[in-house]
Amino acid sequence: MRWLRAIVNKCDTVVSLDEIVLILPEDTLALRQLAVEACQACVTAWRAAAKGSETDFRKNQALSLGRLTVRLSNVGRYEEALLAARDSIALQRTLVDQDHDSHAPNLAVFLVNIAKYLSLTGHRDAALKASLEGTQLFRTL
Repeated sequence: MRWLRAIVNKCDTVVSLDEIVLILPEDTLALRQLAVEACQACVTAWRAAAKGSETDFRKNQALSLGRLTVRLSNVGRYEEALLAARDSIALQRTLVDQDHDSHAPNLAVFLVNIAKYLSLTGHRDAALKASLEGTQLFRTL
């Protein structure tokens, strides 16, 4: 496990870290926790890159927040997962306002996914609303 943590810590670019995040296994709690840490580092790096910059970085930041949402959920940290999902959706909405056709599919997926975390944290009305919005957006694609 130490060797894997060393690889994650040695990543010199956010793209490399993002690639590792995508392939980290989830077989044990320790690996799931390492995946959360790597995702958090990735979100921080993309957030720094996205400050005052192009849409591509914000898109990567939103996708990274989506991955963090899943990884946090995998270790039972549902409230934190919900916060990451909300941040991701806020970014996705901004991107959709700039280029609907390119970013609406991701927003639809994130809306349907956030419904799960809203439900798990007891926000059932909001879960239904998010699910319906995501489904309606899917229908327009």
